[in-house]
Amino acid sequence: MNANFIFMILCFLPVFVQAQVGIGTVIPEARLDIKSSSQVTPANNDGILIPKVDEFPLVNPTAAKDGIMVYASGSGSITKGFYYWDNALTNWVALTSGGKGDDWYEEGTTTTPDDINDDMYTLGNVAIGKTTADWPLDIEDNDGGRGAYINMSGTTYGMLSEFTNTGNGSHVGLFSRLLGDGNGSQRAFLGIVRGSGTGTHTGSYITTDGDGSGETRGFVASMAGNATGVHRGTFIDIVNNQNGDHLGGLNRLRGSGSGVHMGLSNLLEGAGTGEQYGTYTTISNSGNSAHRGTFSVLEGDGAGIHDGSYVSITGNGSGQKRGFFVEMSGTGIGEQIGTYVNNNNQGPNNNIGGFNFLQGDGNGAHYGVYNILEGGGTNVHYGVRSDHRGAGAGSQVGSRHIITNTGDGTHWGVYSTLSGSGTGIKYGVSSIINSTAGGTHYGVYSDVTKAGSYSGCFLGDIVR
Repeated sequence: MNANFIFMILCFLPVFVQAQVGIGTVIPEARLDIKSSSQVTPANNDGILIPKVDEFPLVNPTAAKDGIMVYASGSGSITKGFYYWDNALTNWVALTSGGKGDDWYEEGTTTTPDDINDDMYTLGNVAIGKTTADWPLDIEDNDGGRGAYINMSGTTYGMLSEFTNTGNGSHVGLFSRLLGDGNGSQRAFLGIVRGSGTGTHTGSYITTDGDGSGETRGFVASMAGNATGVHRGTFIDIVNNQNGDHLGGLNRLRGSGSGVHMGLSNLLEGAGTGEQYGTYTTISNSGNSAHRGTFSVLEGDGAGIHDGSYVSITGNGSGQKRGFFVEMSGTGIGEQIGTYVNNNNQGPNNNIGGFNFLQGDGNGAHYGVYNILEGGGTNVHYGVRSDHRGAGAGSQVGSRHIITNTGDGTHWGVYSTLSGSGTGIKYGVSSIINSTAGGTHYGVYSDVTKAGSYSGCFLGDIVR
């Protein structure tokens, strides 16, 4: 074959290419049909070698080159593999190996899913909205809205976090961290219960039944920020207008263990100079039903101490400290009780409605109970009132004071100071004994056994 003949073939080749072309076959089945040297035992050079690149071109392909393919060698910044240009996405798109989603398998198998209803799993982390997956499910969203949305209509769990780890480290069922410095409301957890069913509705329900020896906490609010706004460990807002019981907080202790049982324990250890409240309750409801600042029911039969409310204040701040503070400003006509204690225990031990134990050595005045009544109403005002209605056969004492202090100051069993400017009669002590009551009656009973002492001292007129 001479050079002129070869030149003629090359000149007419474009005309031949317009038809079907076969490589390794004389009967092509497509525009380009490439046959291997042997389909059963192919040679190592049977195949198509796609152009290799270390990096993508600096200038993107045009629309006319949509679908162009390259092979990334892996020597550059691009992950090794085949890529094609998607002009609609203006991006190089990787061809997945296998083509059927081998990163996911059907549940309990190593078979890729082939049905829309298949349950599937992956052993790697999954990212949504970001290019790196650092956690089993890693979601990033900068546009607001919902990071994850769960809509359940059956009797089930919107989210279940279950720990079976027996290690000694901290176990956190749900951890929510808000790091933004925006001025809007920030809620680590927000629960909205709107169902109209008759069953119990619980915003947050926590059950701890582990047998570990460490401290068990149903709910912990740890606030260490330096913000100047109001800090609330727990904030409950109930606006339901129905007639059922409304409980801002309910603590129910039913265990029969012999350890200390506390319906509510507040520990204030800060050194701040502001007011510190062990418990602060404000009732502004104007309804006519009974209002109770704190209501505690202890039903356990354990032998340990039972405290309806226990407050320990150890802070060094110079501000006022109140172990328990109740402010009632409602206009309802029902009973308003700052503290109500109902002791139904019928055991042989002492029953104490209120117990105050002051051990401090400070030089200021110490009050076991201090009551200030400033209301301007026309009804009777009682600083302290005791009603005994039981039918027990033991001694009944309206008020008893035991002073064992060995100091040299004056001791008063009862001390009354009346300084009001009203025109009504004032009694330092008033005793009224109904004539129908049995037994001997004493308006005032004094038993002074020390020689040279007096059963009574009266300055002023005595009326009979």
